[in-house]
Amino acid sequence: MVETKSEWAKKEALLAIESHVKHGEKIACVLPCHNLVVATVSNWGGYALSAALAIVAVSEGKFEPSERILDLFMGTEQEAICVLEACISAGAWDGKTGKPGKSVDSFSFEENMKVFRQIRQIVIKFWSLQNNSLNRNDF
Repeated sequence: MVETKSEWAKKEALLAIESHVKHGEKIACVLPCHNLVVATVSNWGGYALSAALAIVAVSEGKFEPSERILDLFMGTEQEAICVLEACISAGAWDGKTGKPGKSVDSFSFEENMKVFRQIRQIVIKFWSLQNNSLNRNDF
């Protein structure tokens, strides 16, 4: 019996995985969590989580907002490329297509790097707006 809306959503997700994912009945599971990151591509979720950690660190006064702080938390674009190339060299392949190459979950290398850059731009814009708001309140 499903007791809450949250429990219902977990049950529906489990059934969908079991029904529509190859070997879903063997790999589907439900684990408790405090916060769930939902992303079309796990790499994108990782980039967003890293960016969120940078925002938290800045908001707690541990760092000043800057692209360098994003570099520390997310890595640079060049580092993201190097990680992908190292994975390919080690034998990794696209999880959807099953083919080696720079695509991730059937999204092209260019699409992946675009999302990486967009997440960085969102954080920079957020910090910029936050800084402008603080400056206006000081006067």
